[in-house]
Amino acid sequence: MRFRLTPEERRARVSEGRWGWANPNRMTRREFIGLRKRMYEDKKRKEEEAKSRRKAQKSAQINAKDTGMAIKGRRGGKLKWLILLVLLAIAIYIYLRKTGRIPPIINHPWIERFI
Repeated sequence: MRFRLTPEERRARVSEGRWGWANPNRMTRREFIGLRKRMYEDKKRKEEEAKSRRKAQKSAQINAKDTGMAIKGRRGGKLKWLILLVLLAIAIYIYLRKTGRIPPIINHPWIERFI
């Protein structure tokens, strides 16, 4: 992992006399260890964030399933609304038949007895 120094930093390092004629862009051992440690900590932090993100997504999925609207395959939610809509239509039809506002659609004795 290389990083470039600004010209001012390079001149300051050379004037410190750390390397003599060595490459002034080269890191010291302490800087390298610090960089490696920082990279390791960043990697650990990213892993922890990803783990918590996955956990949150999973719990959101479970909560969605509890309410009948699953994230993967929302068929369950749509089916529920379709069934409710059909039941509502049947209830409205029965109400209108009872009050005599509409004639019987299917004139069958069983259906008339049920209604």
